[in-house]
Amino acid sequence: MRFRFTLPSFGASLISGTIFVSFSVALSVTANCQESVESNYEAERRFSAAVEDFRSRKFFDAHRQFLSVYSDYPLHQRTTAAYVMHGKTLSRLGMSQASNEILSEFLQKFPASLYVGDARYTMALNALRDRNPANALRQFLWAIEKGSDSSTSANAESLVRVIVERMPSMVDVNRIHREFSGLPSGDFFTYVLAERSYAEDDIRNARELLQVLVRDSLESEFAERARALLRHIEGGGRVKIGVLLPLFSKARDVALQQLGQEFLAGIRLAVDEHNSDPRSYAKVAVEIRDTERDPVVALRVIQELVSDSEIVAIVGPVFSAEVLATAGVANANGVPLISPTANANGIASVGQYIFQANPDYTSRGKAMAQYAVEKGGYLTLAVLAPIDAVGKYMAESFIEEATRLHATVVATEWYGTGTTDLYPQFRSIREKGLIEQADPLLTFRGRLQDGLLEKLISAGAQERLVDSLLEHGSTVGVSELLGEDGRRIADSLGFPVIYPELKLDSLHIPVLAIDAIYIPITSPDEIGIVSSQLVYYNLQAQILGTGDWNDFGELEANKSYVDGVLFTSDTYVHPGDTSYQHLLQQILETMSLRATNNTLFAYDTMRLVLSVVDDGAITRDQIAERLASIRKFKGLHTSISFSERVNSELHILQYREGEVRSVDRITVDESSLPEPP
Repeated sequence: MRFRFTLPSFGASLISGTIFVSFSVALSVTANCQESVESNYEAERRFSAAVEDFRSRKFFDAHRQFLSVYSDYPLHQRTTAAYVMHGKTLSRLGMSQASNEILSEFLQKFPASLYVGDARYTMALNALRDRNPANALRQFLWAIEKGSDSSTSANAESLVRVIVERMPSMVDVNRIHREFSGLPSGDFFTYVLAERSYAEDDIRNARELLQVLVRDSLESEFAERARALLRHIEGGGRVKIGVLLPLFSKARDVALQQLGQEFLAGIRLAVDEHNSDPRSYAKVAVEIRDTERDPVVALRVIQELVSDSEIVAIVGPVFSAEVLATAGVANANGVPLISPTANANGIASVGQYIFQANPDYTSRGKAMAQYAVEKGGYLTLAVLAPIDAVGKYMAESFIEEATRLHATVVATEWYGTGTTDLYPQFRSIREKGLIEQADPLLTFRGRLQDGLLEKLISAGAQERLVDSLLEHGSTVGVSELLGEDGRRIADSLGFPVIYPELKLDSLHIPVLAIDAIYIPITSPDEIGIVSSQLVYYNLQAQILGTGDWNDFGELEANKSYVDGVLFTSDTYVHPGDTSYQHLLQQILETMSLRATNNTLFAYDTMRLVLSVVDDGAITRDQIAERLASIRKFKGLHTSISFSERVNSELHILQYREGEVRSVDRITVDESSLPEPP
């Protein structure tokens, strides 16, 4: 038995992957309350500037700013935060010794600060960089002991497990264990050592450690975990996972049963692989229930599963309506429920035990906006979307995120289900695009507003040219008068402008000002309808789409209109992927079925649950806690990263020259950095 960690060595490789976690954790110190001292406005201003430099990875600038915040002023509201952020900045620069000196000075001066845990965490990272795992282990335990930020403590706990798993000798580990005896972090460490012993089949030592924890630490949260692991050991090391699928087992129509069998094949293969591996932490049994694709039936059968105390997690259901019907029951009973495919908004928000392995509608719109603006450089956008709930969710999410990223959405148009003539929508988009690309005019005829001439000259217009225009009563484009940025200048200063006549019906005039248009269709049948009319109305914009664009037959049938279209997808497998080919062969040989995307979703989701079991999570709470921290779990169809318990990973695919290719992968939450405090 073993833990599934494959990091090659202590040091740089570990730091680059696991250590420097999200920016929000790096800035967690700025969210904690400050010591009660006098406020200093200038120090606050410098601190904010330093935070922005840190966020922008300008670490040398951040280093100078943070240093000045605590060294140039008497004690103030940002002193302690500046110390710790300075230490983090030096750590990012690879200056471990300097970082440790600053953080040690901080610990000496402010031993009661709420930021002590953050300082210890950074010192632990420095120790890992310097290939000193024993010191890193000690510092991580102090970070857990003193930490006031749950994210930092959770990351410290994860890294303690990694270090213990890979320490070649237990001499240092046992010495550190004695140092922390009697402390809350010592209870955690005892439990981790028990997990390691169990994973290495040292059942006797695992049992002894757990019994001590149960006997001596009645108030510790790990005492309950210890009791659960003891029960698990005495029960032969087996866990049970529930499965909810639309199997239609009572139906005679084989075609009706096909969908459920596709999901079941993936689940069974994942469990068989796990149980046949002698290194698995625990054997797994599955309890399968048929939902009949009926929310009422699903509600009844989930009550059977949650009432079984041996069931530690549930995979399924697969349809959003069924998940919405059952999520409340699972959450109320503290049973982790993870749906492989449900993508409706709001499912995971039911509670901390509910997970969506498939991105929801909001994530899909947000992902495309991030790709379009940050990767594609498309800053002037339009949206054409169906008015139904799905299209509206994705379009509104796209608009909100694009706007947050400082892009401009110049047109938003909606169409009803079944609409084939999009003349009003495309005419409106065309009008706004022509306005966007037109050069507004300033007229010098008649009386001008008071102060306008002075404003024009101060904005960069040549005084001699202005005088000439005024003398002849001329009309001139703002770009001719104020340069290529003239339109923005005119808008910002409130200059009265007029637009030349828009030739909306002169379709030979292309609309070039719109960089890209987001069209979140909800059926592949719409591909030909929207793309042909887009070309007819001469809107020369990059098409951005959703998963329903991923229909090769429709793309090929309309290739003259859609070549180059980009769209999000929750799954992509290269045909030459050997792991994928192996799965296809296994399913065919063992179950006489051809694997589909449904098989992939189910296989990857069950493998995800089994991976946290292999990490030692064998209770409902442990599994929920570990699932919530999943980042970049590599599946066959995609990676899985949970943000608010919803998968935030999506592929960006492109159809070009008769082939659909993967061009990028977006992790939605990684691109959304928190605002500074």
